[in-house]
Amino acid sequence: MEENHTHNYSFFGKKSALLFQSAKRDQPYVFFRFIKKKDSGDWEKPSNGEGKVIKFSLEEIIMILEVLNKKIPSWDSYHKFKNDDSKIGFRWQQENGENLWINVNEYSKMLNFSQIEILKRLLDHILEEKIIYATRPKKSFSSWKSEPKQTKKRNKRQKKSVHSESKLHRDSDNEKSKEDGEKVTEVEGLIKAQTEKAVLIEFEEGSEEWIPKSLIKSNYVNSEEISQKFLIDTWLLKKSKIMA
Repeated sequence: MEENHTHNYSFFGKKSALLFQSAKRDQPYVFFRFIKKKDSGDWEKPSNGEGKVIKFSLEEIIMILEVLNKKIPSWDSYHKFKNDDSKIGFRWQQENGENLWINVNEYSKMLNFSQIEILKRLLDHILEEKIIYATRPKKSFSSWKSEPKQTKKRNKRQKKSVHSESKLHRDSDNEKSKEDGEKVTEVEGLIKAQTEKAVLIEFEEGSEEWIPKSLIKSNYVNSEEISQKFLIDTWLLKKSKIMA
């Protein structure tokens, strides 16, 4: 049975609330739903079509994280969907710099320190997931999901033969066996972009792939101007069709 990778969290205040949702890890977006308390004291009901919903892409998630991590003081965007225009803003409160204001048209929500930390960690985790699963071709996604089980079987076979000299000699020149039996391959590439969790690498043959930093087993220079070598888990390179 497929695991449930839905993420939901509610940030409530006295008069406004932010409802966060990420339905599936293979969808390259998340939803921010804003609701507020009516004059009657009742909250707006999303089930009645009330409130304001904004869909943020992977690129926009990165910009939101830049604000949350205080790398930039604010970020503004503009969404237009059919006849609905939305002016969006994320900015730190000027007085103390500890609270964050999110403004979408007539909806405003302030997040305190603990809420900011929760949102930051949610987005970090979800971004890493979506970079892996939401950027895969749909036709190969089912095989991609089964990779952990296949990897375990492959690693088990490799552990049995790690001390076999003849097996090591049959490995390709640029493929290496680590002590734990996993295989890594040395490839050359150029860093095109990166986030806290992943690196976009342009490989020699011209293809580009987001590679989780946890799967890069060598040290590398954080520069987008030089070509360099990376040791990357072989199974990922094969799944990404970077190597046969």
